[in-house]
Amino acid sequence: MSDGLHNPDSKPGPKAGERKGSNHRAGKPAKPAHLTGVASDKWDELTKVLHKRRTLTKADGTQLEIVCKQYANWVMLQEEIATEGVMVDTVVLNSSGVEIRKTILNPALKAANALENSMRATLQQLGATPATREKTTPAQTPKPKKAPLTPEEEFMQRAPGKKPEPVPEEPEPTIEEDENQ
Repeated sequence: MSDGLHNPDSKPGPKAGERKGSNHRAGKPAKPAHLTGVASDKWDELTKVLHKRRTLTKADGTQLEIVCKQYANWVMLQEEIATEGVMVDTVVLNSSGVEIRKTILNPALKAANALENSMRATLQQLGATPATREKTTPAQTPKPKKAPLTPEEEFMQRAPGKKPEPVPEEPEPTIEEDENQ
């Protein structure tokens, strides 16, 4: 049995139906400058959706870049398949060196299928498929940066009888003479 079941100091896990919160901070990675066209558009689409769902962190940039490039290549292959067809004619040489025309499955189809499988796996890692969407834990909302307290706020937060901390004085700027004069 697990030690967590017998340790009185252990904290229970989430109840059935609850999801444990993520330890990661939500954030939007910067779009790589070299992404253009279809890949750039896919980046914008995915980051918008994943950021809105709070499942995107700044560390997800490489995975996003990979899936966006794969998607752009997949679109290109789909266009080739639409133009050339699923079956293509090719010329091969037989054992005697004679050319033979042959109709084969378009090689772009095999490459497109491989990209689809790879994209599916990457999208699953990002929690961006129907099967993984609900299982993905939202990242923590970044804590807002605290604004410096005004003197009045400092006074109100000070404990009774506590003296204010001295504010260090900034040294007055000195003007150094130019050595070339």
